Amino acid sequence: MSTDDYAKLKEALSKLKLSDAALSYEPETSLALSFGFRCGFLGLLHMEIVQERLEREYDLNLIATAPSVIYKIKKTNGEELVIDNPSELPDPTLIDSIFEPYIDAKIIVPADYIGVVMTLCQEKRGIHKNTNFIDTTRPSSVTNCPWPKWSWTFSINSKARQRVTLRSITSDGLSRRTHCEGRHSFKQRTG
Repeated sequence: MSTDDYAKLKEALSKLKLSDAALSYEPETSLALSFGFRCGFLGLLHMEIVQERLEREYDLNLIATAPSVIYKIKKTNGEELVIDNPSELPDPTLIDSIFEPYIDAKIIVPADYIGVVMTLCQEKRGIHKNTNFIDTTRPSSVTNCPWPKWSWTFSINSKARQRVTLRSITSDGLSRRTHCEGRHSFKQRTG
């Protein structure tokens, strides 16, 4: 992104923020992508709308990266770190454990597609908790899943698997059908 494009994007975001109080953004620098912004949205639909408006109304070509979350790192010396970028990870030999946010997600789909959704969840380390039928055609499934895997899986796969309608994709107060269940360690130091 050139300096002119960065300034144009900064101005576009500030104008869009005036009419969209739910949009949040902050400057971000990446070794791979250079200067840009980390943006916060109410969910994936909100993200798509903001991206479309920026591209159409402000004639911008955008690169959207995978959603990211905050990880907590416990080092071998007992120190705890909070990071939101893999480049901030300390030397692996200094890491005791890494904790990532988990969510309980309630998914409502047509009965024919519950198997597809459960398979997607299991492929992404999800743990199926229960399934109840709202009526004979609509099961409601609750899955405990790592937030990073959940957001990326369903932002990509819900478009590819046409009739799977997901009622909730986001977490931590951003959606009405999921809630942050806590943090689980996915890397424990051995030996």
